[in-house]
Amino acid sequence: MNIALWLACCSSLCLKPSPWLMEKARRDLGWLPAACHQRSIGGFTLAELLISLAILGVIATFTIPKIMAGQQNSQYNAEAHDTIGMISQAFQMAQRDGLINANTTQGALTPYMNYVRFETTGSIDHNYGFGSINCVSGSFIGCLSLHNGGRLLVDNSSFGGTSATNALSFYFDPDGKVTDGTTNGPGKSIIFQIYYNGQVVTNGTRDKVYCANWGCGGVVLGTDAPWFSW
Repeated sequence: MNIALWLACCSSLCLKPSPWLMEKARRDLGWLPAACHQRSIGGFTLAELLISLAILGVIATFTIPKIMAGQQNSQYNAEAHDTIGMISQAFQMAQRDGLINANTTQGALTPYMNYVRFETTGSIDHNYGFGSINCVSGSFIGCLSLHNGGRLLVDNSSFGGTSATNALSFYFDPDGKVTDGTTNGPGKSIIFQIYYNGQVVTNGTRDKVYCANWGCGGVVLGTDAPWFSW
């Protein structure tokens, strides 16, 4: 008996069954062992199914969280850009009405913003590198609950001047709450600055001259939340 031929035929019948090949095997290779004929030509064994399910489970464990995180980051980024547009539009409308000067505060812009309600309680995540921050603390006078689900922290400070480096700062938390209170959690706020000339930048892209002139409250440049991109 040609063992090599027997093994080749057995492999062909077991792994890639073909009706034509099966018939030929029965007709021409009548000596083929019964074990090969008895092998099911369709479907998988229970062990094979369990192994396949285990592999799929491992793949899902690593890929699904990344997909969900990517979708969440995209949502946060879209909310941020929507909020940037709202701040910019509010500035332009206030400027049209002659309300922009060195003493203009963030509160002067809020009547031109579209939001759900003004809140004086609760907290949001601070920007990247910090924990959380209360809606009313220090110079902060409250939070705007926005239609996109985020919250905008309103400061009572003013431009303080009329040069291109004078700015108002807004803290935007995309999920509107303290996610975990850590310094680098997934829902960290991002700081928007709108300069006296109407330009809007983030904490990570702000002009270093602004920090030199007015201070940045200990915030390090280049620390935008990882979910944000221009």
